[in-house]
Amino acid sequence: MTTPSYSELYKGCIKEMLFGRQFICEHTNEGFFRYLSDPTQLQEVNNYLRTLDRVVRHSPGGDAFFVSYLDPEQDEYQKACHQLYSRLLNDLSSFLELLTALMACHQGSPIRPGDIIKEGQLLASFEQSKSLSDSLHKLTRAGFFYSTSNNLKAQLSQVLNKLKDDHFLQSIGTTGTQYIATGKWGLLYDFIDFQLSNELIEDLDDTLTKQDTLL
Repeated sequence: MTTPSYSELYKGCIKEMLFGRQFICEHTNEGFFRYLSDPTQLQEVNNYLRTLDRVVRHSPGGDAFFVSYLDPEQDEYQKACHQLYSRLLNDLSSFLELLTALMACHQGSPIRPGDIIKEGQLLASFEQSKSLSDSLHKLTRAGFFYSTSNNLKAQLSQVLNKLKDDHFLQSIGTTGTQYIATGKWGLLYDFIDFQLSNELIEDLDDTLTKQDTLL
């Protein structure tokens, strides 16, 4: 495999930021991430994006670069932020339920960027716990992870496919049942932290410690 030239990396980063996932992850876009980690190359990309009133920023957790509007006072920026905020808030309860279940499967550890997710292992965990299987059924009855199936495996596949479609997961291997968690998890946790710090949602301690009862 030939190594992409700087020109190809430069163009690839811009295309990913503007027309792709709109973030570049340390774990799933390693070449692009290294390219943007160089201050000179990051500046070159930003010089172009500024002509479109955009700029690349580093996520607080350091796992991803993402594109945002240059001027936060622009009406277009505020409208886009409002749409994104509303969408995240609408789906937040579904993600909190998912995080609770996944933490139970991972012995209390949250999903982090770079984690490897194996569908077979998750399915075994859900099959071995009635509380977990009930939680998965509830999760897929409505909202972001909605599924019409009553089959546990189909419900889990729906959840994983939705996470892949929304760029929280990226397929790895050839089986289609293994994934790597992207830097978008870090952005989700930053959003949850913002909600908590501004008291816009209730304290999550009770919610996120429910995994103890699910194990």
